[in-house]
Amino acid sequence: MPTIPPTPEKSDIVEIYQQLEQAPPPEENPHWQWPRGLVPLIGGGCNKMECVDFLHPPYPVLLSDPDEYDWNAPLSEQLTPTAPSLADRLEIWLAQGP
Repeated sequence: MPTIPPTPEKSDIVEIYQQLEQAPPPEENPHWQWPRGLVPLIGGGCNKMECVDFLHPPYPVLLSDPDEYDWNAPLSEQLTPTAPSLADRLEIWLAQGP
């Protein structure tokens, strides 16, 4: 897990994705690892991140919240859907206005 989720000050999503993908699994569960193609896009504070699944069109957006993880279960089963597609999530964001 990187120490900093995407923020306006540090928003290199490629670097963050690579850190997550290459991180060794925790000792509690040697099979647990970051899902391939799940790219963090929007930081939500407290290590929460909205991530886009770029391997499955229409590219759903899922919330990753480490405070809620069960480290004995696969991460892919613990992500909370926030939008059915990246396009839908961007529409929600645009509708919120400044």
